[in-house]
Amino acid sequence: MVIKQDQLELVLSGTADEDLQELFYEYDDLSNLSELRLHQGKMPGSQIFRIELNGELIGEIGLKSIRWYNRKGEIHLALKKDFRGKGIGKKALLLIIDYAFNTLNFHRLEAEVVAYNKGSQKLFEKLGFRQEGLLREAKYYQGRYHDILRYGMLKSDGRRLPSP
Repeated sequence: MVIKQDQLELVLSGTADEDLQELFYEYDDLSNLSELRLHQGKMPGSQIFRIELNGELIGEIGLKSIRWYNRKGEIHLALKKDFRGKGIGKKALLLIIDYAFNTLNFHRLEAEVVAYNKGSQKLFEKLGFRQEGLLREAKYYQGRYHDILRYGMLKSDGRRLPSP
């Protein structure tokens, strides 16, 4: 695919493009680019965990958009309805936060919460995440656009967490 205007062309490529790899071989040129360009194919971009209770699969939690060079990732959590509001999400979050900071040596964690999900907002804030931004009308659900709240936590913030 080619997108063209006047003499400028955007030619669809990918991270395996050898010409691009050579073009940005020197680190100084790459310092402003994504670490995905620096460390292609060497590190997973996500880690997904099943949440099981007494052998039953009840949800998932994971780290996505992992940036190993910057030592950060975004937490996501999903539980079946019957298991919400019972402290399971909190325990799962404490475990993944501990894993990210103390096993993976992350410096920062991030999370997105849809503005209408007050329970998740309270949970992330209770665990020490700070609201850092707002993505206006970024989630389309049930015929409407909803805002997404961006949260962040630094490893130094997580030192005040209870043990999982």
